[in-house]
Amino acid sequence: MQTIMTKTLAPTNTKGTRIRVKTSGGGLNAIVPYDHEFGADENHRFAACQAAEKMGWHGEWRGGDIPGIRAATLWVCVDGMFNPRSNSFHI
Repeated sequence: MQTIMTKTLAPTNTKGTRIRVKTSGGGLNAIVPYDHEFGADENHRFAACQAAEKMGWHGEWRGGDIPGIRAATLWVCVDGMFNPRSNSFHI
């Protein structure tokens, strides 16, 4: 099973807020700029969607908070298990 983790990185003196994206198996480790016109959920969804596309992974992806890790979301591919109320995207 492939997974994507997104985590908000706080701004520093030289860099604005951004999202770190890591894929399972170390296939991708990237930083995506944070778009303040959108909320946190949308920024995490966008970053995960970009990572999935870059890796060539397709399907229904669902994300949820990671207990104990602040401002982080773990995304898993759950084809065939759609819930319209979930935090999800489809490629």
